[in-house]
Amino acid sequence: KATAADPEKAVREFEDSWQKMMDVIEKDPKKLWSELRRIAEDVKKIPLKRKLSDCPKVLVVGEIYVRRDDFAVGELIDLMSERGIAVKVSGIAEWIHYLDFVRKYALNKLIKLQPPVRRWFSKPARDLVKLRVEEWWKHSVEKKVLSILEPTGLVPETPHDMDLIMQNTQEHFVNLELNSEIAVSSGVAATAMQHGYSGIVNISPFACLIGRVIEGLFTPWARDRNYPTLSVEVDGNLLPPNIINKLNIFMVNVLRFKGNQDLSSLVDKAGAQGVSVTGHLAAADGAAASAGAAEQGSKKALNVQPLTIESLDGSPDGAQDPVGVGDDRSGGGCAGCSGCSN
Repeated sequence: KATAADPEKAVREFEDSWQKMMDVIEKDPKKLWSELRRIAEDVKKIPLKRKLSDCPKVLVVGEIYVRRDDFAVGELIDLMSERGIAVKVSGIAEWIHYLDFVRKYALNKLIKLQPPVRRWFSKPARDLVKLRVEEWWKHSVEKKVLSILEPTGLVPETPHDMDLIMQNTQEHFVNLELNSEIAVSSGVAATAMQHGYSGIVNISPFACLIGRVIEGLFTPWARDRNYPTLSVEVDGNLLPPNIINKLNIFMVNVLRFKGNQDLSSLVDKAGAQGVSVTGHLAAADGAAASAGAAEQGSKKALNVQPLTIESLDGSPDGAQDPVGVGDDRSGGGCAGCSGCSN
């Protein structure tokens, strides 16, 4: 969505091509590779307005069920894609590789408990050999899929070395004995920021303990390094205005982190009235406007102070340090939103 000249048309064409593949492999799974090559050729034909390499990249981590739900992450993806930010949601392969790491970690502990003479002939040792063969097969399949799809130029690089990821987890966050999304998401987020990503979104269900622990671990670490990060809790509704305001600030920080990015799309013109609604919210806004047309005579319009770079840092071009959502820039207890003139 962030790279296509016509995002809506590009998504439709991709979904049509994907559905054709699913129809074929349901009848004949052996045709998977030929169908993937066909999809790659179809994707190459999509007109692009920018290259993926030119876009700042944001990785979405967190609670696995929420981040894999299209509704939960769809609004975030739409809003950031409209600003030219490429959003990558951590895939299911990450969790599969993490489970293999957990199994390997447990087997190595069991092997150390065996008598030295029998250690490498014990059942844990045999299971470890089987696991390594299984890991080799999984990685070979993954590499084959990537070799087919990467020539499209639309597959963002993501951390795949689980040993490196968990090394970051143990070094910066938690002990490897803690087996959950907490360990893998914090480690993946740190590794991604060390390898070319420009921001991290931690997503979780409302009041989810895992999401809040990830936020408590990763956010201080990221702030110490001026890495843009945002935590979002999803309750089944569209994102509320306060989260949208935080997301706007996060997007400014992501574009600044990438460097040499045009921030004009995030800044309303001086004197603009109200807030413009674009993308996936436009249809809902139009329907609400039609339903409330009869009541306009008895209600006053709400004018919201436009977000400007000057209001964030006091300089025309904006400073390069990230803007904290809770920073008090005026000394009056301002929370960093764009809803007032302070």
